[in-house]
Amino acid sequence: WWDGKVGIWPIGHVEQAQKSSVKHPAGADVWVNDNVDKDMYHLMLINEVVPKIVEVWPSFDRPGVKVKLQQDGAKSHIDPMDEEWQEFLHEMGWEDKIELLTQPANSPDTNVNDLAFFNSLQTDYYDYAPTNSFELIEFVKKAHAEFPISKLK
Repeated sequence: WWDGKVGIWPIGHVEQAQKSSVKHPAGADVWVNDNVDKDMYHLMLINEVVPKIVEVWPSFDRPGVKVKLQQDGAKSHIDPMDEEWQEFLHEMGWEDKIELLTQPANSPDTNVNDLAFFNSLQTDYYDYAPTNSFELIEFVKKAHAEFPISKLK
């Protein structure tokens, strides 16, 4: 049975620290967060999220199965009718299989799952207290992987 999880992707890159600080010596690997704009969001959907959905979604190829991707109204998110997005779906033959939806602003009916999941992860975070970005990323991946399906439902 599918556990309902698709994936989790940290957005950033590793650089070497230019200066020493209380957190790391000069030359140490440090994590630098990247800003997400429309182009990066679009690439993440096409190169990471959708391929993973196709890989893990039970019976994705079965007739009548439709995946609905819900995004919030962040400025970096794309219009569901975005030409490049629609072209991608058409090229893959998924225009009837995947639908991109934007949740209404401040809608408690549509963001309950998101809030419950992340609030639960945050509760675990307070017990762990990572000391750097690499530990935080590993903690989030571990917490996501171990999150029980009974709570996710």
